[in-house]
Amino acid sequence: MDLSVVSKLQSFCSYRDRSSFETRRKALSIGMNSEDWIEIESHLFSEGFLNDQRFTENFIRSKIKHNSWGRLKIEQALSLHKIDKEIVSQAWSIIDSTLYEQTLRLLLANKWSLLNTKTSFDRKQSCIRFALSKGFDLDEILSAFKQLKLE
Repeated sequence: MDLSVVSKLQSFCSYRDRSSFETRRKALSIGMNSEDWIEIESHLFSEGFLNDQRFTENFIRSKIKHNSWGRLKIEQALSLHKIDKEIVSQAWSIIDSTLYEQTLRLLLANKWSLLNTKTSFDRKQSCIRFALSKGFDLDEILSAFKQLKLE
């Protein structure tokens, strides 16, 4: 096990939470071979530098809070990080659902106030398209509209 590579990977993981896929890609880019990765990965997990559960929880929280992303877009992004679906579902059970719902309502209310279309139907359709592009489910969007009374 090359200690300089381990040190670089520890620094890489310390800067912010990283997925094991992201860290493996970094390890291979700095010249590590695939056989050594298994040993170094177990070392990084045991020392607490890598934790896919922690990464997933923080990723979900930050994408909801800072990017106003919905469940579908977040899960798509996590699949690109090769996160196991079981870890994702466990992380969703920990995440506060009121933050998620508030984010969607705030997103819709802000978009509604910015639109200057003639009919409320056009405004609603535009808001729905926007929320769908952010990764929210149609049922969640319609429910939020009812709560906001923006019909």
